[in-house]
Amino acid sequence: MLSDTSIEAYYRAEDVNFANTNNRNAIVNYHTHKKLPLPVSNSNEKLRFKVWTKMLRREPAKLTFKMIMRLAELIINSNPKIKDYLQKTYHFVFLDEFQDATNIQYDFFKSCFLGSSTAFTAVGDGKQRIMVWAGALQTVFEDYIAETGAVQMPLRMNFRSAPRLVAVLNHLTEHLLGKKELAIPSSKWDPDRGTCEVWVFENPVKEQEILFKSVEQWIKTDGIDPREICILVKQQLDIYAGNLIKYFNDNGIKARDENKFQDLLTQEVCLYIIHTLYLIFGKRSGESKDITFRFLRNLNPELQDDALLKLEYSYQGFITATKSTYDRKRLQESDINSMIDDIVNYAGKDGIRYSNLQYKNATLLEEQLDSVKKEFAINYTQSLDVLNSLDMLIGKDTIPVMTIHKSKGLEYHTIVFIGLEDGAFWSFQKQPDEDKCAFFVALSRAKEQVFFTFSKEREGKFGTQRQSTSNIQVIFDELRKSGIVKMVPKVD
Repeated sequence: MLSDTSIEAYYRAEDVNFANTNNRNAIVNYHTHKKLPLPVSNSNEKLRFKVWTKMLRREPAKLTFKMIMRLAELIINSNPKIKDYLQKTYHFVFLDEFQDATNIQYDFFKSCFLGSSTAFTAVGDGKQRIMVWAGALQTVFEDYIAETGAVQMPLRMNFRSAPRLVAVLNHLTEHLLGKKELAIPSSKWDPDRGTCEVWVFENPVKEQEILFKSVEQWIKTDGIDPREICILVKQQLDIYAGNLIKYFNDNGIKARDENKFQDLLTQEVCLYIIHTLYLIFGKRSGESKDITFRFLRNLNPELQDDALLKLEYSYQGFITATKSTYDRKRLQESDINSMIDDIVNYAGKDGIRYSNLQYKNATLLEEQLDSVKKEFAINYTQSLDVLNSLDMLIGKDTIPVMTIHKSKGLEYHTIVFIGLEDGAFWSFQKQPDEDKCAFFVALSRAKEQVFFTFSKEREGKFGTQRQSTSNIQVIFDELRKSGIVKMVPKVD
């Protein structure tokens, strides 16, 4: 599969003038903006048709995901029987994170279900639209209501955040984002709960030292689980949090870049492997048993009571046999690879592929298995203990560090956002609405407390640079006007 950025080269090869007079984003959007079959009424449309044809006729064809979506839409629209089958199969359709739906995704939904008896529900929050850069359709709610006749139902109760945080969010909703949908805090909270502060530092060294002491206190004194503390950055995680992660780890608090683990740890096959290893090496938790047996049961949906009981006995026998093979020796990398292969083969690699559409691409499954092997081997080399290595892999007792985009849908007791500065929000003047929404998303991840940091100096690609807030002053102004957020200079 090709990335969107590779499209520009195809247009440049066919028409240099077109490529020179349009930037990359414009070319990428133009390439898949229209439904198939493509019109050819002018020179630009003929060029687009030529590029599509050339890409489709390659052996093997290499396409972008957006192109595949358009082709899937064409198949649906060209085959009434397929559309009818979809509509009879799915009587209910739920569209989540709808505020970030692209025009291609929305067109595909309409091709499949619009005008049918299927009931569909779209859920989203325009205040959290942070994917405009990736093509999010900014009028998607209005279009959806107009085209489906849907009834809008505001969901006002905020069950996540403490009341004082909800009050800050409401102030920003009205005065920063210009919207009227104000939330109501849950009655489970004490009305005075919730902390929001902006911490001002002289430089990143002081920032990491003071943050370390604060996090240490939250964990040791306040009893907050490290997995309930999340450090966020807007982008460029290595620049804004790379040294911070190293400082934390060097001084006894585990922290890691969670971005590269998130996708891996949401894959059912990876969780099956990890929790089977837990069972093999002595951690007989109910959670591990539930995760592994649910995975095996889903691979064999035809099995009923007696057959499921036999499968459970068989799996326990496999655990015992594998334990006797590997549990009494120091593992080599070859042992780790063989053991994970045994675990996968017990479930049945073909069954895994057939049960999950994404694994029809065999390469993807192999890549994920290789990633589990690699990460587990790295951890084992460091700890020489299997259970500790597995704990490291799932991030136990480790503070997650991630970008705002990766934090969507997640929640934490405490959020620390690094870099509420012009440098981090360098695109604010060009896309203020999207950056305001990104700030809103960061704040709304917190259940009980959130801290934004500003450093007067920040290391960047071109060395140490002075930081300011002139471009994002409107954010600081509204935080102050909320009457809740404190600006706290941090010296010691």
